[in-house]
Formats: sequence, C-alpha cells, structure tokens
Amino acid sequence: MIYTFSYNIDNNDYLQFVKYHHGNSRDSRRRILFSQLVIPAVFAIWITMQLANSQNPAATMTMGIVFVIFSIVWIFFLSKHLLWLSMKSNLTAMQKNNTLPFDSKIRLELGDENICQITENSETKVIYSDIEKITQGPNAIYVYISATQAFIMPFSVFDSDIQRNEFLEFLRKKQTT
Repeated sequence: MIYTFSYNIDNNDYLQFVKYHHGNSRDSRRRILFSQLVIPAVFAIWITMQLANSQNPAATMTMGIVFVIFSIVWIFFLSKHLLWLSMKSNLTAMQKNNTLPFDSKIRLELGDENICQITENSETKVIYSDIEKITQGPNAIYVYISATQAFIMPFSVFDSDIQRNEFLEFLRKKQTT
C-alpha cells in the first residue's frame, strides 16, 4: 500500500458533499433553476388570468406586487434554504431507519493499481483510470467513481496541507497513467 487512511465521516460531511455536488453538477443546477422558476411562473400566469377577468384591477395589482416580492425572495433565498432543510430532514429520517447512504467508518487504501474503500458493509475497488474526477470542496476531497458517487475524504484526515497536496498529486498522476 502506498497510502492508507482510516477515518470517520458523519452526516455533516455527507451533507457537504451533496451540497457541493448539487452546486457543481450541470444537471443539478438545471433542476434547482427549474424549481426556482416554477413558483414565480405560476404566480405570473395566475396574475395575468386575474387581470384579464378582474373587476377590481387595483386589488389584483396589489396581489401581483406581493407575489413579485415573494417570488424574488423565493428565487434568491428560500428555494436554496428549503433544499438544504430537505436534505437534512431526509438524512435524519434515513438515520432513524438505519438506511444511511454512507458508512461512517472508512478505510481507504491506495495501491499501485487501484483505490479501495473498505467499510463495515462493503468493499469498493476502483482502478485509477476509472476515476471520473477528483475535486476539492470547502472541507473535503471528493474522488468521483461515478457521476453521483464519490469517496469523501475530509481535510481532517491529512496532517497538513502539504500531505493533502501530495495525495492529490499522487491521485491525479495515477488517474492519467
């Protein structure tokens, strides 16, 4: 073994990965943008229909202004906050049912030919050329082994920034050779 790491990840590490993934995946960004625009579009259609059929345009315009303000708040603040709350509540429910999408105790072994993640419930071996991408989030390194699955390595696993950078350089070299 060239590198061996034993560490734990928790709900926060996983949530940070999901947040990072959603913020950096083109498909996820499209879905988030769609969800941000659906409610304002429904409001716009409703206001247009009300104006066409209204006997009191001033009241309809007042409602329209309220909906515009709510739509702006929705687009820039609430939709992202609700997405985060939804992810947290889903993870809490999964934890209560013992169906978390990750194992907390991880042993990661990097050899000459492959990277192997060993947990209590599984062992996943991936040859370096099959690694899709290697990225750094604000608190962890993500080694993507598919479009939506990654090995999560919190920065706390490394003794120093130098060790983390050496590890990243090693992985990137192995990925391209």
